[in-house]
Amino acid sequence: MRACEQEARSVRSRRSQLWRESLLVTPVAACVLVAGLQMIVGRASGIDPWKGGGFGMFATTDKTEYRVARCTIGDRESWMPISCEAAGKGRVLAARTLPTKAHLEAIARELAATGEVRGAHEVVVEVLRKRALPSGRVVLESWKRSTYVMR
Repeated sequence: MRACEQEARSVRSRRSQLWRESLLVTPVAACVLVAGLQMIVGRASGIDPWKGGGFGMFATTDKTEYRVARCTIGDRESWMPISCEAAGKGRVLAARTLPTKAHLEAIARELAATGEVRGAHEVVVEVLRKRALPSGRVVLESWKRSTYVMR
């Protein structure tokens, strides 16, 4: 009888220990899951870190509204600005929101496909940040840049 009681106590002790360990692991796992889902949603839906209560909210100093896309075409001798909107407003907004190399190159490829860049050797797409100076002036500084060489 004693061996049976000892085994029952041992099983209860193991269950209790597993329960305590799961109470420690569950909040950590929930935080990791929520952070991962936020990153996936941010990438898939094109929201910037300031929208949707994102985890990157305090890691960035600017919002999408303070970013500008600029496109230029040219060759080794001359450059000319063109409208990025020919690539589509959705593509431009995606590049301003999340200026990855893939987004910038997609705009450049789309502009090259429209035929507006005939005779050009390269298409350069940049995302600029507006920054206010203490004097009240606003400057644009290059933030992300991608060059697409025409073939």
